[in-house]
Amino acid sequence: MKKITVLPLTVLAFSLFTTSVLGYEFNTDNLKDKVNDVVEEQLQNAQISPSITPIKITPMVSIAKDMESIKDQIKDQIKDAVDDLLNQAKTRFEEQFDRIIARLEQTKDRVNNATGLTDEEKAAAIADIDGIIADINAFKDKVEAAQTREDFKALVGEAKSIWKKAVQVHKKYVGLNVTGRFLNHVAKMEEVQSKVEAKLGELEEKGVDVTEVRKAIDGFKVALELAKRDVQDARDLFKAMVPGTDAADENFQQAVSILKNAKEELYDAGMNLRDAVLALRDEVKDLEAQDQ
Repeated sequence: MKKITVLPLTVLAFSLFTTSVLGYEFNTDNLKDKVNDVVEEQLQNAQISPSITPIKITPMVSIAKDMESIKDQIKDQIKDAVDDLLNQAKTRFEEQFDRIIARLEQTKDRVNNATGLTDEEKAAAIADIDGIIADINAFKDKVEAAQTREDFKALVGEAKSIWKKAVQVHKKYVGLNVTGRFLNHVAKMEEVQSKVEAKLGELEEKGVDVTEVRKAIDGFKVALELAKRDVQDARDLFKAMVPGTDAADENFQQAVSILKNAKEELYDAGMNLRDAVLALRDEVKDLEAQDQ
């Protein structure tokens, strides 16, 4: 029995594969005929009955299966990456809001110690701050429950709203505290004014010319009245702020602009009061020197 030579069959089979898979444009009928001729010749020489199973070449099926497997792996990797990003985002959110809550708690302490706020204003400030802390804690629960990027995007607007409200509450009570301190300063200046005017009355009874002192006091009164009016207007705007609204920002900007004028007016009032005190002191010294 002769040994079957399989090399030509393998080569021709590979040629068939390349023509069918790679799509080369030439006639393959001759190749197929040659394969059949080689098979028949080898079978005859080997005296084997021509009962052979046709060869099926299906490499594309294997490739498709591999691609499906790779695609599933990529999907799993993407899902794991998304999950990691979501967890990182949740952690960052929680850390940031925890810091905000800590700052708000510190703000409550400062409110209690503020010298420019009334007891009623302090109570209102603390109530507003506690409300924001409650909103933040509720928001943190929503962040923890978020499962997708879309869930996070839906929370962005709410986060901005909470932050806007927190900032406006801070601005409101800082403004009220500043204006309150201005009014405290005004009250002290008015106390000095009362003492100066009382002394002026004594000097006038003794026939002392206090024209310069009166002039400085009159200038003080004019500047002080302007400052008091502006400080009160600014204070009213701060009180009218409703945190969480666009109108609150407008109120704040108007109040700050008015306070700039009030600051200059208080400075003018203070300079006039200083001049009045200095002039009064000189008059008192002159009077004492005459008595001696």
